[in-house]
Amino acid sequence: MNESAQTERKSPPSGHCLCSGVSYEVHGPIRQVWNCHCWRCRRWTGHFMAGTGCKRSDLHLVSDATLAWHHPADDPNVAYGFCRECGGSVFWKVMEGPPDQTDHIAICAGTLDLPTGLHTERALFTGDAADYHWLDPSVEAWDREESRPAAGSETAQPAPESPPAGHCLCGAVSYAVDGEMLDVWNCHCWRCRRWTGHYLAAARSLRSDVRFVSGGTLVWHHPADAPNVAYGSCRDCGSSLFWKVSEGSQDEVENIFIAAGTLDAPTGLHTEGSVFTDDAADYHNRDPSIAALSRE
Repeated sequence: MNESAQTERKSPPSGHCLCSGVSYEVHGPIRQVWNCHCWRCRRWTGHFMAGTGCKRSDLHLVSDATLAWHHPADDPNVAYGFCRECGGSVFWKVMEGPPDQTDHIAICAGTLDLPTGLHTERALFTGDAADYHWLDPSVEAWDREESRPAAGSETAQPAPESPPAGHCLCGAVSYAVDGEMLDVWNCHCWRCRRWTGHYLAAARSLRSDVRFVSGGTLVWHHPADAPNVAYGSCRDCGSSLFWKVSEGSQDEVENIFIAAGTLDAPTGLHTEGSVFTDDAADYHNRDPSIAALSRE
Protein backbone atom coordinates (compact mmCIF):
# COMPACT_ATOMS: atom_id res chain seq x y z
CA MET A 1 0.00 0.00 0.00
CA ASN A 2 1.20 3.53 -0.80
CA GLU A 3 0.25 6.94 0.51
CA SER A 4 -1.14 9.07 -2.28
CA ALA A 5 0.87 12.28 -2.57
CA GLN A 6 -0.88 15.39 -3.83
CA THR A 7 0.45 17.07 -6.95
CA GLU A 8 0.61 20.45 -5.18
CA ARG A 9 1.63 21.47 -1.67
CA LYS A 10 -1.29 21.57 0.72
CA SER A 11 -2.46 24.91 2.05
CA PRO A 12 -2.08 25.12 4.95
CA PRO A 13 0.81 22.64 5.22
CA SER A 14 -0.25 19.61 7.27
CA GLY A 15 1.13 16.35 8.56
CA HIS A 16 0.89 13.51 11.02
CA CYS A 17 2.77 10.64 12.65
CA LEU A 18 2.66 7.03 11.42
CA CYS A 19 -0.60 6.15 13.20
CA SER A 20 -2.13 9.66 12.82
CA GLY A 21 -2.54 9.95 16.59
CA VAL A 22 -0.69 13.25 16.28
CA SER A 23 -1.73 15.48 13.38
CA TYR A 24 -1.24 19.17 12.76
CA GLU A 25 -1.53 22.13 10.39
CA VAL A 26 0.76 25.16 10.02
CA HIS A 27 -1.14 28.43 9.64
CA GLY A 28 1.79 30.64 8.75
CA PRO A 29 5.28 30.66 7.18
CA ILE A 30 7.24 27.43 7.37
CA ARG A 31 11.04 27.27 7.37
CA GLN A 32 13.21 25.35 4.95
CA VAL A 33 14.68 22.08 6.24
CA TRP A 34 17.70 21.95 8.55
CA ASN A 35 19.40 18.63 9.31
CA CYS A 36 20.60 18.21 12.90
CA HIS A 37 23.34 15.60 13.39
CA CYS A 38 23.84 16.15 17.14
CA TRP A 39 24.05 12.92 19.12
CA ARG A 40 20.66 13.45 20.76
CA CYS A 41 18.79 13.83 17.47
CA ARG A 42 20.74 10.85 16.09
CA ARG A 43 19.73 8.62 19.02
CA TRP A 44 16.13 9.89 18.93
CA THR A 45 15.29 9.57 15.22
CA GLY A 46 17.63 6.64 14.63
CA HIS A 47 19.49 8.66 11.97
CA PHE A 48 19.39 12.46 12.13
CA MET A 49 16.62 15.01 12.47
CA ALA A 50 15.50 16.73 9.26
CA GLY A 51 13.49 19.59 10.70
CA THR A 52 11.43 22.39 9.30
CA GLY A 53 9.81 24.85 11.70
CA CYS A 54 7.32 27.57 12.38
CA LYS A 55 6.13 29.94 15.08
CA ARG A 56 4.47 28.03 17.90
CA SER A 57 1.45 30.31 17.55
CA ASP A 58 1.07 29.15 13.91
CA LEU A 59 1.05 25.44 14.79
CA HIS A 60 -2.48 24.04 15.09
CA LEU A 61 -2.74 20.57 16.61
CA VAL A 62 -5.64 18.78 14.92
CA SER A 63 -5.16 15.76 17.19
CA ASP A 64 -2.71 15.41 20.06
CA ALA A 65 -4.18 12.77 22.38
CA THR A 66 -1.07 10.57 21.94
CA LEU A 67 1.53 13.39 21.93
CA ALA A 68 4.20 12.99 24.62
CA TRP A 69 7.29 15.06 25.42
CA HIS A 70 10.71 13.85 26.55
CA HIS A 71 13.15 16.14 28.37
CA PRO A 72 16.69 14.66 28.37
CA ALA A 73 18.09 14.43 31.88
CA ASP A 74 21.31 16.21 30.87
CA ASP A 75 19.48 19.01 29.01
CA PRO A 76 15.95 19.44 30.41
CA ASN A 77 15.53 22.75 28.60
CA VAL A 78 14.81 20.97 25.31
CA ALA A 79 11.86 18.71 24.57
CA TYR A 80 11.35 15.97 22.00
CA GLY A 81 7.73 15.47 20.96
CA PHE A 82 6.66 12.01 19.84
CA CYS A 83 3.57 9.83 19.49
CA ARG A 84 3.38 7.39 22.40
CA GLU A 85 1.19 5.05 20.32
CA CYS A 86 3.42 4.50 17.26
CA GLY A 87 6.68 6.08 18.46
CA GLY A 88 6.70 8.57 15.58
CA SER A 89 9.12 11.50 15.91
CA VAL A 90 7.20 14.75 15.39
CA PHE A 91 8.45 17.91 17.18
CA TRP A 92 11.40 19.53 18.98
CA LYS A 93 11.39 22.71 21.07
CA VAL A 94 13.33 24.82 23.56
CA MET A 95 11.57 25.50 26.85
CA GLU A 96 13.32 28.67 28.07
CA GLY A 97 15.62 31.13 26.34
CA PRO A 98 15.59 34.08 23.94
CA PRO A 99 12.41 34.68 21.89
CA ASP A 100 13.99 33.51 18.63
CA GLN A 101 14.17 30.04 20.24
CA THR A 102 11.11 29.87 22.50
CA ASP A 103 8.72 31.42 19.95
CA HIS A 104 9.39 28.65 17.44
CA ILE A 105 9.02 24.88 17.20
CA ALA A 106 10.82 22.40 14.94
CA ILE A 107 8.74 19.89 12.97
CA CYS A 108 10.17 16.62 11.65
CA ALA A 109 9.88 17.24 7.92
CA GLY A 110 9.11 13.59 7.11
CA THR A 111 5.78 13.90 8.92
CA LEU A 112 4.58 16.55 6.46
CA ASP A 113 2.17 15.59 3.69
CA LEU A 114 3.84 15.48 0.26
CA PRO A 115 4.81 17.44 -1.63
CA THR A 116 6.28 19.78 0.98
CA GLY A 117 7.62 22.32 -1.48
CA LEU A 118 10.69 22.63 0.77
CA HIS A 119 14.40 22.07 0.25
CA THR A 120 17.25 21.22 2.61
CA GLU A 121 19.06 24.44 3.48
CA ARG A 122 21.52 23.64 6.26
CA ALA A 123 23.19 20.83 8.23
CA LEU A 124 24.04 21.36 11.91
CA PHE A 125 26.57 19.59 14.16
CA THR A 126 28.16 17.98 11.12
CA GLY A 127 31.15 16.94 13.25
CA ASP A 128 28.78 14.55 15.06
CA ALA A 129 27.35 13.03 11.85
CA ALA A 130 27.30 9.23 11.74
CA ASP A 131 30.23 7.61 9.93
CA TYR A 132 27.89 5.67 7.60
CA HIS A 133 26.11 8.84 6.39
CA TRP A 134 26.84 10.90 3.26
CA LEU A 135 26.84 14.66 3.89
CA ASP A 136 25.38 16.46 0.88
CA PRO A 137 28.08 18.92 -0.30
CA SER A 138 25.42 21.24 -1.74
CA VAL A 139 23.99 21.89 1.75
CA GLU A 140 25.54 24.56 3.98
CA ALA A 141 27.33 22.76 6.84
CA TRP A 142 27.64 24.08 10.38
CA ASP A 143 29.90 22.24 12.78
CA ARG A 144 29.55 22.31 16.57
CA GLU A 145 31.28 25.67 17.07
CA GLU A 146 28.79 27.46 14.82
CA SER A 147 25.63 25.51 15.73
CA ARG A 148 23.27 26.44 18.51
CA PRO A 149 22.12 25.66 21.07
CA ALA A 150 25.34 24.01 22.30
CA ALA A 151 24.15 20.52 23.11
CA GLY A 152 27.09 18.79 24.71
CA SER A 153 28.60 15.74 23.09
CA GLU A 154 28.84 11.99 23.41
CA THR A 155 32.38 10.70 23.47
CA ALA A 156 32.97 8.51 20.43
CA GLN A 157 35.30 5.53 20.71
CA PRO A 158 38.43 5.56 18.50
CA ALA A 159 37.29 2.31 16.80
CA PRO A 160 34.01 0.38 16.48
CA GLU A 161 33.00 -1.48 19.64
CA SER A 162 33.13 -5.26 19.72
CA PRO A 163 30.45 -6.38 19.97
CA PRO A 164 28.59 -3.40 18.45
CA ALA A 165 26.27 -1.77 20.96
CA GLY A 166 23.69 0.99 21.11
CA HIS A 167 20.83 2.56 22.99
CA CYS A 168 17.93 4.98 22.75
CA LEU A 169 18.13 8.67 23.68
CA CYS A 170 17.28 8.12 27.36
CA GLY A 171 19.27 4.88 27.69
CA ALA A 172 16.34 2.80 28.92
CA VAL A 173 16.65 0.49 25.90
CA SER A 174 20.20 -0.71 25.28
CA TYR A 175 21.50 -3.63 23.27
CA ALA A 176 24.54 -5.40 21.86
CA VAL A 177 24.90 -7.37 18.61
CA ASP A 178 26.73 -10.66 19.17
CA GLY A 179 27.07 -11.55 15.51
CA GLU A 180 27.34 -10.20 12.00
CA MET A 181 25.69 -6.88 11.24
CA LEU A 182 25.24 -5.95 7.58
CA ASP A 183 25.77 -2.49 6.13
CA VAL A 184 23.12 0.21 6.13
CA TRP A 185 20.18 0.50 3.76
CA ASN A 186 17.92 3.56 3.67
CA CYS A 187 14.16 3.03 3.48
CA HIS A 188 12.15 5.94 2.07
CA CYS A 189 8.73 4.27 2.22
CA TRP A 190 5.99 6.49 3.61
CA ARG A 191 5.67 4.47 6.82
CA CYS A 192 9.36 4.81 7.72
CA ARG A 193 9.20 8.49 6.78
CA ARG A 194 6.20 9.11 9.08
CA TRP A 195 7.81 7.05 11.88
CA THR A 196 11.35 8.45 11.98
CA GLY A 197 10.42 11.91 10.75
CA HIS A 198 12.80 11.54 7.79
CA TYR A 199 13.74 8.03 6.57
CA LEU A 200 14.95 4.84 8.19
CA ALA A 201 18.68 4.09 7.92
CA ALA A 202 19.02 0.53 9.19
CA ALA A 203 21.60 -2.22 9.59
CA ARG A 204 20.40 -5.83 9.44
CA SER A 205 21.21 -8.53 11.97
CA LEU A 206 19.84 -11.89 13.06
CA ARG A 207 17.29 -11.48 15.86
CA SER A 208 19.05 -14.21 17.79
CA ASP A 209 22.23 -12.09 17.76
CA VAL A 210 20.63 -9.02 19.33
CA ARG A 211 21.10 -9.12 23.09
CA PHE A 212 19.09 -6.68 25.18
CA VAL A 213 21.09 -5.24 28.05
CA SER A 214 18.00 -3.32 29.14
CA GLY A 215 14.69 -3.19 27.31
CA GLY A 216 11.78 -2.74 29.67
CA THR A 217 10.56 0.36 27.84
CA LEU A 218 10.72 -1.16 24.34
CA VAL A 219 7.27 -1.19 22.72
CA TRP A 220 6.18 -2.38 19.29
CA HIS A 221 3.69 -0.73 16.94
CA HIS A 222 1.88 -2.75 14.26
CA PRO A 223 0.33 -0.42 11.64
CA ALA A 224 -3.37 -1.10 11.08
CA ASP A 225 -2.84 -1.42 7.32
CA ALA A 226 0.29 -3.59 7.68
CA PRO A 227 -0.01 -5.64 10.89
CA ASN A 228 2.70 -8.03 9.74
CA VAL A 229 5.43 -5.43 10.36
CA ALA A 230 6.45 -3.95 13.70
CA TYR A 231 8.19 -0.71 14.62
CA GLY A 232 10.11 -0.79 17.92
CA SER A 233 10.48 2.40 19.96
CA CYS A 234 11.25 3.45 23.52
CA ARG A 235 8.02 4.44 25.27
CA ASP A 236 9.87 6.92 27.52
CA CYS A 237 11.83 8.99 24.98
CA GLY A 238 10.24 7.95 21.66
CA SER A 239 13.49 6.84 20.01
CA SER A 240 13.12 4.86 16.77
CA LEU A 241 15.07 1.63 17.34
CA PHE A 242 14.01 -1.47 15.39
CA TRP A 243 11.91 -2.76 12.50
CA LYS A 244 10.89 -6.38 11.92
CA VAL A 245 8.48 -8.65 10.07
CA SER A 246 6.18 -10.84 12.21
CA GLU A 247 5.40 -13.54 9.65
CA GLY A 248 6.92 -14.49 6.31
CA SER A 249 9.85 -16.40 4.87
CA GLN A 250 12.50 -17.82 7.16
CA ASP A 251 14.92 -15.09 6.06
CA GLU A 252 12.38 -12.36 6.93
CA VAL A 253 11.40 -13.63 10.37
CA GLU A 254 14.98 -14.42 11.42
CA ASN A 255 16.20 -10.86 10.78
CA ILE A 256 15.76 -7.54 12.52
CA PHE A 257 16.68 -4.08 11.28
CA ILE A 258 18.46 -1.76 13.70
CA ALA A 259 18.18 2.02 13.33
CA ALA A 260 21.85 2.78 12.69
CA GLY A 261 21.81 6.12 14.50
CA THR A 262 21.18 4.34 17.80
CA LEU A 263 24.51 2.49 17.49
CA ASP A 264 27.52 3.79 19.41
CA ALA A 265 29.94 5.71 17.19
CA PRO A 266 31.93 4.87 15.23
CA THR A 267 29.85 2.11 13.69
CA GLY A 268 32.36 1.01 11.05
CA LEU A 269 29.44 0.66 8.62
CA HIS A 270 28.74 2.30 5.29
CA THR A 271 25.51 2.94 3.42
CA GLU A 272 24.98 0.41 0.66
CA GLY A 273 21.73 1.59 -0.94
CA SER A 274 18.24 3.03 -0.72
CA VAL A 275 14.85 1.39 -1.22
CA PHE A 276 11.42 2.85 -2.09
CA THR A 277 13.19 5.84 -3.61
CA ASP A 278 10.04 6.88 -5.47
CA ASP A 279 8.51 7.66 -2.06
CA ALA A 280 11.44 9.84 -0.94
CA ALA A 281 10.57 13.28 0.38
CA ASP A 282 10.95 16.14 -2.09
CA TYR A 283 13.21 18.15 0.27
CA HIS A 284 15.82 15.37 0.42
CA ASN A 285 18.76 14.95 -1.94
CA ARG A 286 19.85 11.32 -2.11
CA ASP A 287 23.45 10.11 -2.33
CA PRO A 288 23.98 9.52 -6.09
CA SER A 289 26.80 7.02 -5.48
CA ILE A 290 24.73 4.26 -3.80
CA ALA A 291 22.22 1.76 -5.19
CA ALA A 292 18.68 3.08 -5.58
CA LEU A 293 15.69 0.72 -5.74
CA SER A 294 12.25 2.16 -6.52
CA ARG A 295 8.92 0.64 -5.48
CA GLU A 296 8.80 -1.50 -8.63
